[in-house]
Amino acid sequence: MAAFATIEELEAWWRPLDSTERTAATRRLDDASLIIRAVKPTVDAEITAETLSAAVPNFVVRDMVKRSMSSPDDMAGVSQATQQTGPFSQTLQFANPEGNLYLTKLHKQMLGMGDGAAFEFDLFPDALPASFEAW
Repeated sequence: MAAFATIEELEAWWRPLDSTERTAATRRLDDASLIIRAVKPTVDAEITAETLSAAVPNFVVRDMVKRSMSSPDDMAGVSQATQQTGPFSQTLQFANPEGNLYLTKLHKQMLGMGDGAAFEFDLFPDALPASFEAW
């Protein structure tokens, strides 16, 4: 199946990419679309039925890929870095140091997956089953 967003849409929304970045971004667009389809198998049917705007997964995929590609490659795996020269120091903490693709809480809400449900289970029912009355 096709990705929910194209490389051209990503570049128009974010920034121009060089050829190496375009290759990586194209793969990530496909992977991000796969993730959405895995966690919400009905997404394509909802788009076809027009109960979900195609713009929603398009935005989510672009946002996932942008976040994934925003960490510098030479800092892969580093979650925090500090540089100090004399009395001056600079500390950087990367939000996604591994460059992972994942859905945020906002993404899930936009896709209609943010509705949690609570339930109650009575651990001490008033009436015990007949098998327990002998105790």
